Order: sequence, then C-alpha cells, then structure tokens
Amino acid sequence: MATATASNDKSTAFRAVGLALVGGIAALVASAQTGIAKAETRPSALYTVLVGARGELIYEPPVLTIRAGDRVRFINVGGFHNVIADDNSFRCANGCEGDGGSGAPSNAFWSFTLTFNTPGKIGYYCSAHGSPGSGMIGEIQVEPVSVSLQSFSVD
Repeated sequence: MATATASNDKSTAFRAVGLALVGGIAALVASAQTGIAKAETRPSALYTVLVGARGELIYEPPVLTIRAGDRVRFINVGGFHNVIADDNSFRCANGCEGDGGSGAPSNAFWSFTLTFNTPGKIGYYCSAHGSPGSGMIGEIQVEPVSVSLQSFSVD
C-alpha cells in the first residue's frame, strides 16, 4: 500500500492510496483472466527391471509404464544376457555401447540405468535369446508429463 508523507493535504494522500488500490485490483483482474499453465513438478522416479529373473529367459516386469524423465535400472540377476532396444537406440549389458561398454551379452553381474525423456513405446530384447518382438523381450511405455491449466474468473 502506498502512503503519502510530508504533506498536509489529505486529498493528495487519499488520491495516492486510491491509485495504489486501483492499480493493485487491475493487476489482480488481469492475471485472473489469463489463467496459469504450469508443468507438473515431481522428482523423476527410478524403476527396476530384472534381467533373467527367477533363472528364466525373461525381463521382470515384461512391460513397464513410466513417465517422461523417469529412469530405469536394468539388473542382470543371472544368465548370459544383454538389453538392446528394437530401434537400436541403446545396447547395454556390462556397460552401454558408446558409453564405455560394448553391450555384448555377459553372464557377469551387471546393471545400468537409462533415462527415458521421450514419450512412446520402447521395445527391447536380449540378443542371445531373442530378437525384436520375439523370445526374451520387454517393453517400456513412456507417458508424457502432464500439464495442468488452472483458470479462474473474477465476477
């Protein structure tokens, strides 16, 4: 709130206060009429996929639904395996191809974590026990991050 000082003229003080109030109300009405769009904020989640779970030629879970920005850790719990995206966007096992590893199948204990930023479906397989769409396969379904629109009106 604005106040007038060093003046004996009460009308000047009242005008200053009145203008400040009118300006504040106008700003409130303008922001109320536009609404506010904001992205949902939450920390990224970390999910785990077990490779060769229960000593079988499977990924557990076989289908995983996450949101854009989430991370998935693949852990080889037994067997000679790797993880290759159907579209060849990643090839990993004891490290990822292009990131210090070859992505070749390995029976060593290994794990790696990938971040999925783009919505869509990513199929993957083990090259020792499958191929795109058959054998030892899995899928990650990446959903978009939601944007909420808050709107309100002033009567």
